[in-house]
Amino acid sequence: MDTQIAKDNLKTLLLQESRKYRFVARAHTSLMTTMYVISIASSLAAAVLVASDALPKLVLAAITALPGTAILCTSAFRFKEHSQWHYKKARRLENLIYSLEFENESVASISKKARTMHDSMELSWPGFGNINGEESARESMSSE
Repeated sequence: MDTQIAKDNLKTLLLQESRKYRFVARAHTSLMTTMYVISIASSLAAAVLVASDALPKLVLAAITALPGTAILCTSAFRFKEHSQWHYKKARRLENLIYSLEFENESVASISKKARTMHDSMELSWPGFGNINGEESARESMSSE
């Protein structure tokens, strides 16, 4: 394969991956923000609605449960940690593009660095289920 074609193909692949990880990072940040907004808004709404006695107790109970549920979801699904992980991976992919484009590193060298980076990033995935300070099973296994 022609060296320039291989370089262009690798650059395109790295760029596509970087964009994908940035998109997912933004999605996790949006989910985290949404959970906080739900928590704050439902807490305020519950206080006002209880004071006004405008809704049945069952509806008020459901609204009152939303803040805790939203915070629990944020903790369990670890939106912030996942967002940071995806941004970090996107930045590392972009660094490989810079090395390929502007530092004249070979396609083979960048390809090897990409594989190594993917492997190391996989080991650092935050996982799910950080409830009561417990780490996910995957994290506790990787630290042994």
